[in-house]
This record gives sequence, structure tokens and C-alpha cells, in this order.
Amino acid sequence: MTRPVIMLTRPQDDLDNLSSVLQSMGYDVCTEPLSSIEPVEHAAVDLSAFQTLLFTSRHAVTHLKYTGLKHLPIVTVGAHTAEAARQAGFSSITAGSGRAEDLVPGLRAQAGSILYARGQDISFSFEMALPGRVTDMIVYRAPLVPDFSKNGIHTLKSQNIQTVLFFSRRTAEHFVTLVQKNGMEPYIKGIKALCLGAPMIESLSVLPWQHIGVSPSPGRQNLLAMLGEHKE
Repeated sequence: MTRPVIMLTRPQDDLDNLSSVLQSMGYDVCTEPLSSIEPVEHAAVDLSAFQTLLFTSRHAVTHLKYTGLKHLPIVTVGAHTAEAARQAGFSSITAGSGRAEDLVPGLRAQAGSILYARGQDISFSFEMALPGRVTDMIVYRAPLVPDFSKNGIHTLKSQNIQTVLFFSRRTAEHFVTLVQKNGMEPYIKGIKALCLGAPMIESLSVLPWQHIGVSPSPGRQNLLAMLGEHKE
């Protein structure tokens, strides 16, 4: 029996574990990273100057240069980033539900200044949501690839893909751009798109997908659970 094929568009650094999880769920995986992760040079940060450290990506945990004590309270956007912070040696960690804006009330209730270690491209501004409280520190960037790989184009044209998973609006928009650039809209008709947030629906809906599904709540596990519901 042929196993359904899932296309993953996340950066290569995020793919190995996710590919293994999907394979254990009974899927074959086509990896097609639409961006890569590159560190951004920055001076080491003295964490003692802040009362809270904020992460919305595990890549920020990996690439932040710092000095100071690791018992500084950490707030993360979700469990996946929280686990990366634990592995980095931080211990006082509060994990959110997976949606950046949901962290604002809790951060507003806390006293003191916040260091937000982040990527170059963000979909939500904590500096605007908490004026005067947040210092942004860009520690990595995720440049987009100029085109699909030859294997990605071949796989999409073969119409063997059951579902494409999208974890960010930026990636979803770039996927649409590359499909249109290559004139591949007809090959999308039999493919499902599953995404983590409703804002992606607008970007993806310009293509003739068989179905667009959105996770009812943020977080990788919720998207995988929804994938299981759409397996057939």
C-alpha cells in the first residue's frame, strides 16, 4: 500500500525531527525548505540588565550570544521553544500557547524590562504592544530560496503529494509566489494545504487547492493531529 506523501517547507534545521515524527505516523516525506537559517552578528548581551527574556523561536535560543545568569525568567511562545530553552540550560521558563499575541497580557503584568531575542522577520511586534518595555535583539535571519528545487518541482508535478504543511504566513506566501512563477497552478488541484494560523488562508486561497485546513489552535502537535484527521 502506498503511503501518503507530505511536503515540508520549513528550514532544514527544523526538518529532521519533524520528518521522523511524520514517518512514524505512516507518511513519506518530501523536504522542500523554502528558507534557511543564518546567524546575525550581534554583541553579547548582559542578561542582568533585563528582568525577562522572551523567545518566539528556538532559533533565537540557539543564536543569542549572552553573558549573565541562566535563572533569568524566560517566556516562550510555545512548548517547542521552551524545550530548546531547557536544553540551553535555562530553568525558569513559562511557555505560551503558541500564539505570540497571547503572551502580551502576562508580560504586561510583569515588572521590568524585557529582552526579545528574535529573527529578522516577525509577524507580531512586542515593541508596539508593550511600548517602552521591550528591547529587540535580532540574532538570526531566514532568507527565502529563489526557487523550488528540481526535486520539488518534479514531485509537485508528479501529483504524488497529498498535503503541504505550512507553519508561517511568510513561507505560505513564498510557496504561492514560486508556484505562480513556475506556472504550476494546475498541479495544486489534488493537494491539501494545512496551516497553523487563519491569516495564511488568505495567502493560500489564490491557488486551487483540494482543501485548505487551519489548526483550531497553535502549536505543532495540533497541526499534526489535524493531519491525522485528513489522512485519507
